[in-house]
Amino acid sequence: MQLTILQQIARNIQNVLDHGMHILRPHQTEACQAIADTLDKGDNTLYLDMATGSGKTMTFMTAAIAAGVPFIVVTPRQGLNEDSEHTLANKLKVNPNKFGVYDSTRGDTEKSTALAAQGLITSYDGFVNLAKAGLINPENRPLVIFDEMHRATGEVREAQIQPFLENSVVIGCSATPGPAVKLFGGKSPAYHLKLREAILRDNIVCKGAKTAAMEVTIDEEEFSAYKQDSDIPIAELERIANNDAMINSAIHFYATHHDDDIGQVFGKSTMLFTQGVEAAQKTADKFNKQFGKGFAVAISGDTPVAERKRIKADFESGKIKVLCNADLLIEGFDATNAQVCLSLRPTNQAWIASQQLGRVTRMHGDKIALGVNFYPKGMQPVLFGEVLGDAAIYSPTAVRNTHKGEPPQPATLLHPEKITLPDFTVYSDYTEMAKLITAAQEAHTDTRLPPPPEWWQNTSMIVERYVGDSSTINKKLESFRNELLAQETPKETVWKEWIGLYTGDNGREILYVSPKTISILEERGILVPNEKRPPPVPKNWYSAAALQDKYIGSSETINKKLEAFRDELIAKGVPEETVRTEWIGLYTGNGSRDALYASLQAIAALEKSGILIVKDKEKPRPAPENWQSVAALQKKYVGGDVNINKKLEAFRDELIAKGIPEETVRTEWVGRYTGSKGRDALFASLKAIAALEERGILVLNEKRPPSVPKNWQHAVVLQEKYLGYSVAINKKLEAFRDELIAKGIPEETVRTEWVGLYTGSTGKEALYVSPQAIAELEARGILVPKLQGQSTSHAGKHPKRDPRKPDGTGQKL
Repeated sequence: MQLTILQQIARNIQNVLDHGMHILRPHQTEACQAIADTLDKGDNTLYLDMATGSGKTMTFMTAAIAAGVPFIVVTPRQGLNEDSEHTLANKLKVNPNKFGVYDSTRGDTEKSTALAAQGLITSYDGFVNLAKAGLINPENRPLVIFDEMHRATGEVREAQIQPFLENSVVIGCSATPGPAVKLFGGKSPAYHLKLREAILRDNIVCKGAKTAAMEVTIDEEEFSAYKQDSDIPIAELERIANNDAMINSAIHFYATHHDDDIGQVFGKSTMLFTQGVEAAQKTADKFNKQFGKGFAVAISGDTPVAERKRIKADFESGKIKVLCNADLLIEGFDATNAQVCLSLRPTNQAWIASQQLGRVTRMHGDKIALGVNFYPKGMQPVLFGEVLGDAAIYSPTAVRNTHKGEPPQPATLLHPEKITLPDFTVYSDYTEMAKLITAAQEAHTDTRLPPPPEWWQNTSMIVERYVGDSSTINKKLESFRNELLAQETPKETVWKEWIGLYTGDNGREILYVSPKTISILEERGILVPNEKRPPPVPKNWYSAAALQDKYIGSSETINKKLEAFRDELIAKGVPEETVRTEWIGLYTGNGSRDALYASLQAIAALEKSGILIVKDKEKPRPAPENWQSVAALQKKYVGGDVNINKKLEAFRDELIAKGIPEETVRTEWVGRYTGSKGRDALFASLKAIAALEERGILVLNEKRPPSVPKNWQHAVVLQEKYLGYSVAINKKLEAFRDELIAKGIPEETVRTEWVGLYTGSTGKEALYVSPQAIAELEARGILVPKLQGQSTSHAGKHPKRDPRKPDGTGQKL
C-alpha cells in the first residue's frame, strides 16, 4: 500500500482525536492514537491486545469511520455481526446507509447493499467466501479489521487474508492474539492493555476480580488422555464436563459459598462453561432440579438465533440466574451483569481461560468478579489466577470487604437428596490460591521454549535494517529453513544454529535467526540492506498492482507475466542491466515498497503479443431480451445467488463439454452479459431455464423441501465437531444416503429417518441427518470427532503436533 494512503488514513484518525470528535474513553483514545502513529510510520499492519470488556469494538469502529475509506470488519460469528452493527448505529450514531451486514441471516437485498456500502461487516467464513468470489479485495476494501483475531488462523483463512496483509491497512484486535501474531510478522502489539492493568487503571472494566478453584475426585479413566503439554481431546473433555461429580461440585459451590467481597454466590448472575450440548443441558437440568424451573438455561450452537436473543435478554434481566454455555458465548458476549464464572471445562490453552474469565469482568457498577476453575484431581489446567496474574486484583477505588458480617445461610436446595457430593477440595483463600497459581505457572512454564541465544534477531528487528516488510522477510526465512532441511541438515541443528522458535522478551514464542544466517542471506542478496535497496522507479513505469486496473488478471497473475517476460529477454541474450533499465526491473515505488515495474515499451510488447489483454475488449454485451440474471432467478427458484450461479456455470460447462461451440452456448443458452444496472453477470435464456427446471436443477419456491426436523444437523454444523470441511462431510452424507437406498430402503424412509434435503432456519436448503444417522456414521468411523484445537485443514493428514517442540515440527514461519 502506498505510503501516502497510510498517512492519509493516519491524518484522518488523528484529526478526529485532536478535535475531540469522538466519545472514546482515555484508554480507547490511546489505542486509536497508536493506530494513527503506526500507520504514519508506513506500517500497514498492526494489532491491539486489549482486555475483554475494555471496549475494543468502540475503538476499532471509531478508527474505521474516521479513516474515511471503505472498510470491512470481520468477526468470529454471525451473532457478533449484530453487535458491531449495534455499535455503529446506536453508540457512534453512524448513518445506517454507510454500512451493512453480509451473512446468511440477511436477505439478498441487504447483502447487496452491504457490499456497496462504505462499511461491510461479516464473519470469518463470510470473509473467505467473499474473497474467493472476488467480491472483496484490497482495492475495494483498503481497510480491514479482524475482530477476535485469534480466529484468523488456519490454511484457508490465512490464504484469503494474505493479499490484504500485503495491500490493505489491516488492524487486528483481541484479548488473546495467540498464534494469529504470526500473520503480523511476530511483531509486538501497537497497543497493549491486559486485564490486570485494565483493573488497576480504574473505570475500564470491573472494580476487581478474584479467583477460586475446586479440585474434584473422579474416575481417572475420565481423563486418561490428559497431557500437560497439549490441550485435552474433545471426547475426554465432554466426559469430564458431563461427569456427575463435576456438576454436583459446581451446584454445591454455587449454593453454599460465601465470599468476603461479593457475598453469597447463590443468586449472582453466573456464566457456567462446559463442553458439548449434552453436558450443557444436563448441567442446566441439575441446577433446575435443585433451585426451581427456569433457574438455569443451556445455550449452544444448536440454539436458534431468535431463542439465543431471548435467553440473553432474560439473563440480563436476572430472570435466568445461570447460563450453561457449550462454548458458544466464549467471545463477544457482553452481559455486564454477569459476575460469576464457573468453568467445568479445564484447558491448557491460556486464550480459552482468558476469554472465559473475560465474560464476567465487564464494567457494572462496583462489581467484583469471581472466576472458579473446576477440574479433576491430578490435573494442572490453566487457572483464572494465571490469566489474572494473581489470586485477586482490585482497582484503587474498589469497595472491599463489605460482606464481612455474619454470612447468610446457604441456599435452600429444593431436592437435597438428588445431589451426591463428590470428594473435593476448595481453594478460595488468597494464600491457598497464590500457592496453587504458582504451582500451575511452574508446570506450564516448563513446557515453554527457552529464550533466544544472545545476538539472535527476530523479524521485527530485521525489518528495521533490510528491504521488505515483515511478511516478505518471514517468507525468505522460511525458504532458507526449508533449503537447510532439504539438504538433510538435522532439525535440531537448524533450530540451534540457524533458525528457531524461541520465547522473546514479551513472553511470546516467535522466530529468531542467528547472526550467521543473516550474514549468509545478505551475502546471497536475499536480505538487502536498506542503503542498497533498488533505485526509485523511472517515470511512467508501472507495477502489476497498477496494470491490473487496465488489464485482465490479478496483480499476482500479472506479476508472473512480467517475470516470465523478463526471463525470456535474458534467455535471448539481452544483458540483465539493459532488461532492468529499459524493459522490466525491480524498483522502489512511491510507497517505499519494492516491486517489479514495466516500461511503456514492455507493456506495449506484452499487449501486442496478447499476454496483457485490455479489460474493455472483454466487456460483455447487453443481455438479450427476456434472458434472466441470477438475481432474477433467485426470486422464483430455490437457492441463493451463489448457489444458482453455480448451477448455471455447471450447465454451461456441460454444454461445452458436449461439443457445442462456446459462442452458441453464450448466445442461445447461458452467457455473461451487462444487465440494466450496468453490472456484468451470468444470464440464462428462457429455454435454458426451462431445461434446468425440467431436470429438477432449478426448483420453484413452492416446491421447496419441508422444514428440517428437530435435532437434525447439516454439514456446516457437523464440521465444528468432526474432521473435514462441510463439503467433504456433505459427500459422506450423500454416500450414506445412496447406500441406504441401494439396500432397498424406500427413499421416503431414508429422507424422513436418516438423510434428507430440508429447509433450515435461514431459508436455505441443505442435506440434514438425524441423530441416529450421526451415531451410525460415528460408530463406523466415517465421522471422526476432532481433537481439541484440531483444524479441518489437516484432517486425516497427520496427528496434532506440539507447537512447542524445539525441533520446530509442524511450525510455520
